[in-house]
Amino acid sequence: MYNVGIIIGALFFVPVWGTMGLAYGVVLGALLHLIIQLPALIRLGYKYQNIWQWNNPAVKEIALLMIPRALGLAVGQINLIVITVMASTLSAGSVAVFNLANNLQYFPIGIIGVSFAIAAFPTLSQLSAENKKEEMIASLSHTIRQILFFIIPLTIIFLLLRAQIVRVILGSGQFDWNDTILTADTLAFFSFSLFAQSLIYLLARGFYALHNTWIPLWIGIVSALVNIAAGIYLKTELGVLGLALAFSLSAILQMSMLWIALRHKLGTLDETNILNSLYKISVGAIAMALVIQLLKYPLASAVNMNKFWGISTQGAVAGLAGLFIYGLICHLLRLEEVENFMMGVRRRMGLRDVRGEVEENK
Repeated sequence: MYNVGIIIGALFFVPVWGTMGLAYGVVLGALLHLIIQLPALIRLGYKYQNIWQWNNPAVKEIALLMIPRALGLAVGQINLIVITVMASTLSAGSVAVFNLANNLQYFPIGIIGVSFAIAAFPTLSQLSAENKKEEMIASLSHTIRQILFFIIPLTIIFLLLRAQIVRVILGSGQFDWNDTILTADTLAFFSFSLFAQSLIYLLARGFYALHNTWIPLWIGIVSALVNIAAGIYLKTELGVLGLALAFSLSAILQMSMLWIALRHKLGTLDETNILNSLYKISVGAIAMALVIQLLKYPLASAVNMNKFWGISTQGAVAGLAGLFIYGLICHLLRLEEVENFMMGVRRRMGLRDVRGEVEENK
């Protein structure tokens, strides 16, 4: 709903109010984001009460926990501003290329990383409050494996079909083929860290569940400084591609530091099961990459690559074929995440889990 408000602002408010229409769209999106949650709150019995208890210990604790969290958000924005300033010192169009590639790469992160982290946070908080350490570790491990199961094939698609993605979404008007190639290559450097950027959201919330918001802040500051330092060096060697590479390297560093710090707090993150799942996911991902790469070129000769429908058909067919092979191999390897996904689909469709009923009868 937040994005819907922004889109409405871009399409309908800008013609009326100019650039300010974009800001009004953000305000509308935030309002819609709030309104869409109210029906569920009402069903759960929530009623607003004007209660002021600033001396309540829980209120004080929330206020103290909010400070480093707010600072962490500020660090992320400052980091992005500094990188944008560095991009402005490069050739014309570098800022646009960086921002466009960044927006594209954030799509799978928002759908997978952010969504899973938000969904897991209440459970992690409850388990932490009840001092159920083993269950909290199991929940973290389960969510990490789910994120990897979804984000790794998306990484393969963004790497191998990056030109098709950019051309289909952005390739119109003054956005020529050279712009497409530069944006696609920048997207590729961003894509190397999709897994890390997705896991950062979950690992940070692991600390929040433990009522520790300072460690993610300090790690975020270190990561931002590394990003800026690496960007200054790499932009002289690779231009805007170097800025994307610096961003990815700093994200991987941030995820690694969060992982090590959280493991120190909990003792383990169940790495054995994670590595076992990662092995099976990697086998499926390699097969997926081979299928996409083998199909791309015959499809290119079978369709008109100068037309929107041709490029989109090539990308869609190759991508879907790769995803099918990925899912098939992970299923044959009896990857737990595939079974969980299929059970979820069956529940959504209102189908009974016949196999589960058989096991229960046994």
